[in-house]
Amino acid sequence: MANNKSTTIAKPKVSKFLTNLLQDGSGIKQQRAEQLFNSASIAHSNLLNKLRGDVNNLESKLFGLHDLHPTNSTDLTVGGANFHPENWVNDVQNTKVVLLTKRIELKVAEETNKEWFEVA
Repeated sequence: MANNKSTTIAKPKVSKFLTNLLQDGSGIKQQRAEQLFNSASIAHSNLLNKLRGDVNNLESKLFGLHDLHPTNSTDLTVGGANFHPENWVNDVQNTKVVLLTKRIELKVAEETNKEWFEVA
């Protein structure tokens, strides 16, 4: 009598290198797209963090410029002994302009993040 058992031939194991070479175009495209998305997302997060830090530093600088109280109880000169009104006005004005510009840059970057990187 003939043996009715079917025999299965074991498939040879395939190396990772060969598997990668055999991958179809959509699989490779998916991997490249994910890698590119991750790189761009990280770069944009870094930009957001830098702009937030810049805004925070400028707000701190402006706060310091607004602090004109005497620095000690023996010298009650407002603004300190070395206070120069023209320099102070210029510093406040320049800091406010730079701060406003940074806030606009941050707003645009946040809108770009929402548009390009947030999952709906």
